[in-house]
Amino acid sequence: MNGAVDPRVERLEIVISVVLRTGVIVSFILVAIGLALTLVQQPELVRGSSSISEILARHGSDFHRWSDVVTRLSHGDGRAIAMLGLLVLISTPITRVAVSIGLFAYLHDRMFVWITLLVFLLLVVSIFIGHAEA
Repeated sequence: MNGAVDPRVERLEIVISVVLRTGVIVSFILVAIGLALTLVQQPELVRGSSSISEILARHGSDFHRWSDVVTRLSHGDGRAIAMLGLLVLISTPITRVAVSIGLFAYLHDRMFVWITLLVFLLLVVSIFIGHAEA
């Protein structure tokens, strides 16, 4: 072997790295915007006039379902925007696995298509099991 890397593989690795970087950057931006909006919308968090337990008792977690996040997003809730950022961060590796399925199919590597498809299905099933348990 001459150690040369197939140019198709290099391009696919770049695609995967772009997917991962984009997910992390978008997530960071959403969390930062959500935090800034939350501090504007709830100035008591900045002033420190209330204890953490009082703030949590008043504002608790209103995000028990995906629909809660969507509803709050439509109202411009900073916490919902930050939550969306966290959801993007969580979904980034799942997206990477989904993209990898297509990339392995493009390379006609059936074994890795099946392995990656199995990993993807396990991720999806675990999300639904976790959602059903909640």
